[in-house]
Amino acid sequence: MASSSELDLSWSVKQLLDWREVESNRSRLQVQGIKLSQSGEWQLDSTGSISHHSQRYFRMVGMNYFDIPRKQRLTQPMIDQPEVGMLCFLVSRQFGGWKILLQAKAEPGNVNGVQFAPSIQATCSNYQRVHQGEPVPYLDYALKSDFRLYDQLQSEQNSRFLCKRNCNRVVKVSETFPTADSAYQWVPLNQLFPVLAQSHVINTDARSVLACWLLSDPDILSKSKLRQGELQLLNSLVADRPLHDSGDLQHWLDSLNAKWKLDRQQIPITELGGSWNWDDGNLTSHNHAFSVRQIAVQCQTRENPAWDQPIIAANKPTNLTTVVSMINGSLHLLLQARLEAGNRDEFELTTTIQAESIEAQSVEETKYAENLPSVTTSLLRFANSEEGGRFDQCISEYEILWAEANDVLESPFHRWVSLYQISDWLKKTNFITNELRSTLSALLAIEFSDA
Repeated sequence: MASSSELDLSWSVKQLLDWREVESNRSRLQVQGIKLSQSGEWQLDSTGSISHHSQRYFRMVGMNYFDIPRKQRLTQPMIDQPEVGMLCFLVSRQFGGWKILLQAKAEPGNVNGVQFAPSIQATCSNYQRVHQGEPVPYLDYALKSDFRLYDQLQSEQNSRFLCKRNCNRVVKVSETFPTADSAYQWVPLNQLFPVLAQSHVINTDARSVLACWLLSDPDILSKSKLRQGELQLLNSLVADRPLHDSGDLQHWLDSLNAKWKLDRQQIPITELGGSWNWDDGNLTSHNHAFSVRQIAVQCQTRENPAWDQPIIAANKPTNLTTVVSMINGSLHLLLQARLEAGNRDEFELTTTIQAESIEAQSVEETKYAENLPSVTTSLLRFANSEEGGRFDQCISEYEILWAEANDVLESPFHRWVSLYQISDWLKKTNFITNELRSTLSALLAIEFSDA
């Protein structure tokens, strides 16, 4: 194997994509739909939930809740996974630049089979080897190292996970080391920026950790000798020139949290009612953008090469549109405060529009969707299949739009927020949604590549 320095000089976008293709072929990933009664690992338990016989991993539960955007009660299946997952990148500063240990990881729900993931991406059940599989590589770095450049709990998709959080972590190692498995490679950090503009290449977990680390610590980017792009991202991260004072924004969120409270009750998954149809572990509905099915998986590059599980499948893409503008010489994003069925307690900030279908849009989102085309310019579009370990072909269509701030008015649930303020919120937990963190990662592509 070539040395780390030799590999660093050779990486290009094409070579990254070629490597992913090799790993995809090596994984020999196969996914087949089955019935719950055919599962050797999962069952419908006494609570009316689909659970693993070990009582670990997660449960698929039924949820009855009041949907604030649509102002009505709804029922749906949700993933109850109280374990905190580990999402960790190992990084090293070598030869004047940052190197990052990238994993080409196969997941059953990914559009391309293999996507680039954090160095360590594992549930607690996985790295405690409940499945009796192989140990998770490099786990000790994530769990035992004191050289943490970023370390915070962040939420997953609150529309489908119940109060789920992952540890987003970045650990600095003194030097790059040879990798024993071809699924892991050290890559120059700046080579990832153009790939962040690609569809179905970098998974949502990697995007989350990269956005949290790089946008919460401006020194990392400023010392990387990156050119300043039209978004003025570096200046905006250090310039405190917001449209709204941070105290005013917090008061806005506090007011929303005081007015709206989560109203949800867990119910047996077989009793969802409405348009939901239960068929031996498979749930479908003509009124919802997703369903649940049981799958059997074979994958030669995973710790456990064969397993089965329930998974959420999508039949419609989610629209994730974010409007950006320059205000007071600083980049601002028009963010939406959203309280979803899976939020822990309070509102989180997400994209301008976040809707699984036109029918799922709020009144405010519908107005934006109708008016934005006439006053905005598209900066970047890309698609991502979200959380391939729990979602099957769940595609989100991301778009970042440029507008003059005066042409896009705020709503009761929307505020212009500066990148400087977002950077501060990324240092905290349960403020920035997973969907918004993926969008923030794409700003790096716009600014530091030819996307």
